[in-house]
Amino acid sequence: GSARRCRHNPNLLTFAMCPPSFAEGRLPRGGRWYTARVPMRTVYDTLHLTTGFHVPELYRRMAADGVTQAPTSPAEAKQRALTNPPALMMAQAQVEWWLPEDMVNWDAPDHFDPAHRLLPFASTASGDLWCWFQQGGEESIVLAPHDENGATFFAPDLEAFLLRHMLQAFAEILDDDGMDFTPAQRGEVARANVRTLAPYLNEGWLELLTELCARPLVRDEEWDCLGLLSRDEAITLIQTELDMPTLGETFPHFRLAR
Repeated sequence: GSARRCRHNPNLLTFAMCPPSFAEGRLPRGGRWYTARVPMRTVYDTLHLTTGFHVPELYRRMAADGVTQAPTSPAEAKQRALTNPPALMMAQAQVEWWLPEDMVNWDAPDHFDPAHRLLPFASTASGDLWCWFQQGGEESIVLAPHDENGATFFAPDLEAFLLRHMLQAFAEILDDDGMDFTPAQRGEVARANVRTLAPYLNEGWLELLTELCARPLVRDEEWDCLGLLSRDEAITLIQTELDMPTLGETFPHFRLAR
């Protein structure tokens, strides 16, 4: 991709698509612009300078390991699903990871209230934003819809974000997703997704997901899907494991109409 100027300060850095450890950008030199390879730590420093957010170390590890990079074709997606899927591939309609340079170049929509400190790190297939949210010295993860005025508290941190999405994905495994997998293969897909997340989850949560993967797939006739656990069990586990007082609460993130 081509480099773009940072909206916060055009004289800082701009970034384009690149390997995980470097971002290609432009730096001012003698009044002229030239293309340069910029260490990824500089991208994170720029994010902190321009937004006030420290990108969590867990995200940095995941980006450096390449697990936030999606397959580039349907054929690659089907092959990787069984062997080395990207993080949260089972929830790919819900989570499309952003690169750090996407965060740097994000322009908040005009209808978003600038009083709310939001930094997107992923989006849904429909364009809603998964954001880090700062409030009163605390940071959490919220889902900020692009067309509805109500951001929802989703998880206390990125590790809990990974767990919650896996639990929800395990409770709703669609068999009309175009992959044409057998039930046995869908079980392997679930195990492969857990293997991808193993370096980024604590021992207890990894053990929980591993135990769920050992269950047989059961069809949920009401929702016309397969599952390793029921929706009710998933909700209970999410509430218990995340232990987040504001879980599910919403707040208006649009500007007030004048």
